[in-house]
Amino acid sequence: KTGVGQKWCAYFVSWAYRHMAPGSPFGTLASAYKLWQWGGRNDRLIVEGAPALPGDVFVILCGNLSGHVGLVVGDEAGQLSTVEGNSRNSVRGLQRDRKALTAIVRPVPFV
Repeated sequence: KTGVGQKWCAYFVSWAYRHMAPGSPFGTLASAYKLWQWGGRNDRLIVEGAPALPGDVFVILCGNLSGHVGLVVGDEAGQLSTVEGNSRNSVRGLQRDRKALTAIVRPVPFV
């Protein structure tokens, strides 16, 4: 359960994936750090320079094992279009410079 002042960006990403067939491959995660760890353990971190695809998850980590995550909806010349939960305590579309990210996780392999 989340409320004002609590971080819920990872819950938003988990919710979005839970509503996609066949469901969330990572279950429900409560932190950017845990989502990043899941990506590493499951060989789902995309390599630097590879294009981000709609449905990928961007990760920004801070030094204290916290951070921020959101969904990628587009990638244009190093600028990601995103949909993020807990951005000013709401769901918003934003632009993010790819250089500011820690990693991009591809929860579902694309063929």
